[in-house]
Amino acid sequence: MIFHSFGFLGIYLPCALLAYWLPALLGRREWGIRFVTIASFYFYAMWHWPHVFVLAGSVCLNYMLGVRISQTRSRFLVRFGVGLNLAVLAWFKYAGALGFTVLMPLGVSFFTFTQIAFLFDAAEGEISQLSPWRYALFVSFFPHSIAGPILHHRAMMDQLASKESFTWDWQQWNSGLTHFTIGLIKKVVVADSLSPWANAAFSTSGPGSPLEAWIGLVTYALQLYFDFSGYCDMASGLAQFFHIQFPKNFDQPYKSASIIEFWQRWHITLSSFLRDYVLFQLPGNRNRPHFIFNIFITMVLGGVWHGASWNFVIWGSLHGFYLVANHLWRASGRRMNRPLARVLTVFAVLIAWVPFRAESLPEALRYFIALFKFGTERGLPGGAWQLGAVIILGISMFFLRAPEVGPLRRWHAVALAIAFFLCLLLLRDTSLQFRQSEFLYFRF
Repeated sequence: MIFHSFGFLGIYLPCALLAYWLPALLGRREWGIRFVTIASFYFYAMWHWPHVFVLAGSVCLNYMLGVRISQTRSRFLVRFGVGLNLAVLAWFKYAGALGFTVLMPLGVSFFTFTQIAFLFDAAEGEISQLSPWRYALFVSFFPHSIAGPILHHRAMMDQLASKESFTWDWQQWNSGLTHFTIGLIKKVVVADSLSPWANAAFSTSGPGSPLEAWIGLVTYALQLYFDFSGYCDMASGLAQFFHIQFPKNFDQPYKSASIIEFWQRWHITLSSFLRDYVLFQLPGNRNRPHFIFNIFITMVLGGVWHGASWNFVIWGSLHGFYLVANHLWRASGRRMNRPLARVLTVFAVLIAWVPFRAESLPEALRYFIALFKFGTERGLPGGAWQLGAVIILGISMFFLRAPEVGPLRRWHAVALAIAFFLCLLLLRDTSLQFRQSEFLYFRF
């Protein structure tokens, strides 16, 4: 069950909202929290029901560890809990590379990282609520349980403890519908429309010319951004229907003028997690050469997290090298023309997307060769005007920002309703099977 399916929009979401708001409006908000927690576990079970026991076991174990750590501040329990979480994560993500047949639970990386952060925060005395039902909702809340963003315990618990979260506010709903619709447009209209060109370029036969290779690479870069940021916008909108605010996860990353800035704009919650709970935990950060080396190691680990493949190691290593070079450049006191810096940044990011997207290392090498070497021309699927129209729409979306919580203007509300209706029409078109495709980051 995905956010842009009719089963979710027409059945599950209305029932979940009713289960939350009816008790809340009757003064029984704790019952609303319990009902939505149960609904969130049901949402997760709809993907592959045996994996709900993995999620439930992870929630129970980390909750008990967190309570004990908050009482004792035991560093041993923190290391034990983090090690256990990483061991479970490693089993599901890398057992297949060792020859075992293991189906990876959806979102295992996200709910594991969320709870690792909880254990660290418990040791620092930064957790504010220890209610088991609220903790279970914090981890399993269906808008973010599959693909993030990575949440911090205190931020969500403070919202669940606030009376405003259970007080009906149409402005929250307006903002939520806006975010959800923008995310729906990103996914259904832009990302899924770009997928045929990206898939054709990264097929087993590979691109036939440098032009096809570059078009395929650019379309994949846009597809990945609009697919993942579309999920996060939809998740943020859904959370606002429950009066919960999610942290921003994307901020027009391809406008960045440096790799440092790119990682401040791309998958922001993961960047913050890697910085706070990996980089800052490594020894030797007071020594600048060690700190620079630790940045490289952090990005390699970030690549390894994405999957058991040398391609992800290369992707993480490239970004580690980029960040090291960026920090050294800044330390030298030199400056670069901003438009040129943006071009170089996008070029570097695009090059790194090759191993990230390719299915194997040989495929990545063939693609690198195709980018800079002429070969046999071969046409791309669909008309060139269609590709151009989608890319122009995609680029224009970089300048479209969802408004903050507030009243909608009349023209805004009308445009929103029309866009939402058109997306539903696209979803009903059975000839466009890819419109019902899952989000790309579900594989991680």
